[in-house]
Amino acid sequence: MRKIKKLLIWIAIASVAATVYLITANLGGPIKVDVAGEVANPDVYELERGSRVQEAIEMAGGLTENADAGYLNRAAVLHDGDKLYVPTKEAEPEKTPQDTEDSLSDTDGQQQDYSTEEQPASTESTGITPSDSITDPININTADAETLQTIKDIGPVTAKKIIDYRTKNGPFKKKEDIKKVEDIGEKTYENLKAHIRVR
Repeated sequence: MRKIKKLLIWIAIASVAATVYLITANLGGPIKVDVAGEVANPDVYELERGSRVQEAIEMAGGLTENADAGYLNRAAVLHDGDKLYVPTKEAEPEKTPQDTEDSLSDTDGQQQDYSTEEQPASTESTGITPSDSITDPININTADAETLQTIKDIGPVTAKKIIDYRTKNGPFKKKEDIKKVEDIGEKTYENLKAHIRVR
């Protein structure tokens, strides 16, 4: 009787050990990532767990000449089921304040925006900061971290979250999609929507 009990105990121990081994093997196994956009060979690739964005790009044959990878976090760790999207460069670069300097000058040589009927003569007298002034909406699909931070209410942390979201999910299809980024809620979106665009 005692022999039977010992045999049953050993069978139970062996069963638990086998289960633990299978779970451990699964956690350490390869992952699959969908690499799309401007890479030489877009496809689903199998990589070692813990692989980074740069390794997935290399496995897909590298970037094309039209790739705009300036905002990609190539050191980001990939996870099973991730989608890595590399967008195309825009035909026209983002406009900067220097592009419209001639059209936004008053008789005193100070920059002034005539897109509205009334504008303050200077930011010093009103307390308005440069990020509060009216500028061309920024393309949130192509802007780098530094450009994103020129938008009111977007700091370094939020800019990084926007870039990380684009890297994994592809470009924003509409402005409202920015609310899918962590920590950007309805109130923040209301402050942002006049200053952003998606194309």
